[in-house]
Amino acid sequence: MTSAIPAPDQLHPMPEFPRVVFLKPLVTDPRIEVGAYTYYDDPDAATEFETKNVLYAYGPEKLVIGRYCAIATGARFIMAGANHLMTGVSTFPFTIFGGVWAERTADLLQGIETRGDTVIGNDVWIGYNALVMPGVRIGDGAIIASGAVVTGDVEPYTIVGGNPAKPIKRRYSGHGPAARRGMVGLARRVRDRARADHHVRHARRHRGRGPRPAREEDCLMRIVEVAKGAYGVAFAADGTTWFTVAEGDRVGRIGPGGGEPVYWEVADGSQPTVIAVGADGTAWFTEFKGDRIGRISADGLLSEIELAEGANPYGIAVDRAGAVWFTESGTDHIGRIGPDGELERFAIPHERGFASAIAAAPGGELWFTLNAAASVGHVDDDGAVTVMPLALQGAAPVGIAAGVDGVWFADIMGDRVGRIDADGTITAVALREGAKPHAVVADGSGGCWFTEWGGNRIGHVNAAGEVSGHDLPVEGSEPHGIAIAPDGTVWAALEIGQLVGFES
Repeated sequence: MTSAIPAPDQLHPMPEFPRVVFLKPLVTDPRIEVGAYTYYDDPDAATEFETKNVLYAYGPEKLVIGRYCAIATGARFIMAGANHLMTGVSTFPFTIFGGVWAERTADLLQGIETRGDTVIGNDVWIGYNALVMPGVRIGDGAIIASGAVVTGDVEPYTIVGGNPAKPIKRRYSGHGPAARRGMVGLARRVRDRARADHHVRHARRHRGRGPRPAREEDCLMRIVEVAKGAYGVAFAADGTTWFTVAEGDRVGRIGPGGGEPVYWEVADGSQPTVIAVGADGTAWFTEFKGDRIGRISADGLLSEIELAEGANPYGIAVDRAGAVWFTESGTDHIGRIGPDGELERFAIPHERGFASAIAAAPGGELWFTLNAAASVGHVDDDGAVTVMPLALQGAAPVGIAAGVDGVWFADIMGDRVGRIDADGTITAVALREGAKPHAVVADGSGGCWFTEWGGNRIGHVNAAGEVSGHDLPVEGSEPHGIAIAPDGTVWAALEIGQLVGFES
């Protein structure tokens, strides 16, 4: 008979060892969030974690700790309330003592900068007497050595130690098959199980294509853990998932049957951004800071095309003839790589417009956004470029998608999505304040799906202009790219290191 594992809401998972507590059922302070199965070990004061280990939590900043973390005795988290003003003549906190001191110094508190929430990923081991400073972000799978003073962010799967803490080594080497078979693969399986535990009452599996995503009415969704910094996402015809990791200078692929991601690395600082897949299964992506267009063939061969310095390519699309089109946000040009590999460039009749996303329409023309010029544009097969200003106050379009019955764009600063009909009529759909829609993809029913970068939400507008959507389960997910898989599921790339999917 298989022994039962402890329940995630069990305070003492090993009753014979009261020094060990699961923090999720212990914590009551709303400024502290802890995932399931994360434990704290302390022979004397295990149940006093909130008061003895989380210090100076006076402000709105939160301490967010993921799942399956191990926290040793004496590990402490200094919160932003410990900060003193350093821009005046004194660092003494006069305001907190009240009276005339408070009256004369209260406004100075506004000058104290904060790094925001302290965020600890999943599967993190924090050693004895380690100290984590305010606003630090520690990636999944990291190890913090005993006595370390963590003053800056820690990359995933990195061991750090010292004062201030510095990287000692990685828990694995590289991102290829060997790494996936090692600690990385294990950690990802742990995190996938953590997600499965969280959604156990809601998840279901679609045979042949892996897990299916969520219905809005019962919050079903599929979450796949990938590297932190996920940005763009696209699908091949066979269901292969491609995505970029802008922060980590990698491009990832997940096969049509699911499984662990396979990664290709590009040069440090290249920032792979938007990705598109051709009919032959080749993935094309922009390297925004690397001034290159990347290409990974269906058989996994990586190659790159150098562009002019400062090109800053951003959006990318593959047209019906197999040509690859991209925007050069830094040089006011649209680029084209023909099926024969020939590179052409077409000038945009507007300076410093910051050409952003680009999309191929079924009719053959390419549509693009000019984020800094409050405009959209299109380019014909022969390279003729036309710019159309948007008569929308404060518009700053980013994402764009061309469907069979119109062109949709995401206006990140105007908190709206817009549609351009065949006759040029523009209709704007208002979203919630602060939504900041980023990327958009047209559905097959005259509507569109979009990511709300500011609203932490995946939204949908139908052909009648009715807005609906799904809130994301993790605050501050920062959704970017969005795409529809061949089976109709809608997937978005989240900068926190996840791909999340919903049924359309």
